Amino acid sequence: MNSPGALLRFFTATLKANAQSALEYRASLISQAVGMFISNGMWLVFFSAYFGRFALPGVGLDQLVCVWAFASGAFGLAGVLFGNAGQLAGVITRGELDVYLALPKPVLLHVVSSRMRLVSVGDVVFAFISFALIRPTLLDWLLYLGCIACGAVVVVSFYVLTGSLAFWLGAADNGATQLNNALANFSTYPSPIFRGASRVLVHFVIPAGFVVGVPTELLRAPAWQLALEEVGAAAVLVALAVAVFHLGLKRYTSGNLIAMRE
Repeated sequence: MNSPGALLRFFTATLKANAQSALEYRASLISQAVGMFISNGMWLVFFSAYFGRFALPGVGLDQLVCVWAFASGAFGLAGVLFGNAGQLAGVITRGELDVYLALPKPVLLHVVSSRMRLVSVGDVVFAFISFALIRPTLLDWLLYLGCIACGAVVVVSFYVLTGSLAFWLGAADNGATQLNNALANFSTYPSPIFRGASRVLVHFVIPAGFVVGVPTELLRAPAWQLALEEVGAAAVLVALAVAVFHLGLKRYTSGNLIAMRE
């Protein structure tokens, strides 16, 4: 059994190795990060113009900026720290878990943290600059950092859940990708547009509400109840993702691969 300290040391070493690998290709890192930064900025301008023309009660420019700050921060942090989580379905389908099963480290943690998405660096930079534009207080910054950490946990956990479908459905790459894209798309809209059944959908089926919705409400009106909802949702999704992955792992059939980690 790996102790928390050992797991932390392993994760830190993996993150350091990923960062060193990314820095080997600085031009690619910078170009991809800048490209993602510009892309996020263009979408923010588009949504600002759209909601400026078609007014929605309770949605102002500051809230739109917060939506993108929370979304890009959560997805960016997830991509930097656990960049392989979104590829889990393909890893399972191709039998590439063999590489991780042969090593004495926790399989799930090793798989999801074994790669860093370079474009996610642009997401993180965009997130912090965007949030700074609303002139936040120190308390706002603390709430923001806590919420994007919880949001990143929600994103990674959802990726693990969708990727684990491959244990039962076989080639589930496309399905997992579509569900992951749905999470990203729903996370770019302000929460007031979701009502009734759609609000239930974005909280309990595709949990975009815990990436953006609850955090923006918490920032607007800090309350212990909202904070507990956010932390609780992240904790439940982590536990569910780990349980589903390990349940599916019992069904895994080796791909008989002879490979080495890059």
